[in-house]
Amino acid sequence: MKVGKEVAASVISWRQNDGFATADLPRPTPTSTLPGVYRMTPSGATQFARFGDIEPFGVLSSTQFLPDAYPQLDSPEYAAAFNEVKTLGRRPTPLPASAAGYTPTQRTALLWAGGMAGGEAATPGTTVVTPFLNVTNAFRVWHNVARDVAQAESMSLAKTARLFALTSASMFDSVQTSHNSKFVYRLWRPETAIRATAPDQDDDNAATIEDDTWLPLLLTPPYSSHSSNMQCIGAGAARMLRNVVGGERAVTVTWYASNTATPPATTPAVIHTQVFPTFWDAAIDEGNSRVWGGIHYQFELAASRDSCAAVADYIFETRMQQNVAHWR
Repeated sequence: MKVGKEVAASVISWRQNDGFATADLPRPTPTSTLPGVYRMTPSGATQFARFGDIEPFGVLSSTQFLPDAYPQLDSPEYAAAFNEVKTLGRRPTPLPASAAGYTPTQRTALLWAGGMAGGEAATPGTTVVTPFLNVTNAFRVWHNVARDVAQAESMSLAKTARLFALTSASMFDSVQTSHNSKFVYRLWRPETAIRATAPDQDDDNAATIEDDTWLPLLLTPPYSSHSSNMQCIGAGAARMLRNVVGGERAVTVTWYASNTATPPATTPAVIHTQVFPTFWDAAIDEGNSRVWGGIHYQFELAASRDSCAAVADYIFETRMQQNVAHWR
């Protein structure tokens, strides 16, 4: 207990002026109507524009593992991704009244988004509460997985603490990497691209057909695309877990009705449970949920997985290594 308190006090002191307090201050961003360039969606003004300025936990900077650039708008790869999200990510009309009315992929999108800000299906100007709005968020999902791994591997207290520290640092630095990437590339969101019917906004790709009635299942987050924060949370966590335990494991992901239990219950109500063959399979499902939610392109997920797996590998190889072999 004494050691834990001392470490916590040290971390709090270290992070006191890490830049998080000013992460959501506005940053001047030039507006544009050029094809491919981000423009504001109905979700509102840009948020967390300075998130990339925060001091990372393990990597050297939020651009050290910057995701690869997105494909040209007139390329077959872009067209394939455009048409995938257009087909799979469209908001059903009318919205189903219960979870049973959604397709399996739509339910997955809502589950992974349910505990996150902006994770509700919405029509501009209206509020629509989804069946999964208050379920366990993605960070807590992976912390629960880490807990289960520690128990399954019979880890000591010290090794469990290391597992949580490495996984948490990996998730933070991964999502910071992807979020900062958005302000480097400034790619337009599917909602803008698919609805862009004016001649000066067209992507000049004959394989993409715009539709000004299209809306995404999820509310588009209030910042530009490329790459995917949600995919990077999963990739950073999954790769770190694999690194720590020395290989892949089957994983059970459970979403709860909330993060607290209402007495006399001792645990929150289970909303959904899913078994994945590996950590990485769970991460891929998490990333795909953003395409199925209508807010990301498939090429962004691939770029995010490569980038944020590299974040996890770097942290694992360079942080918290001293005397690991001698821990009990």
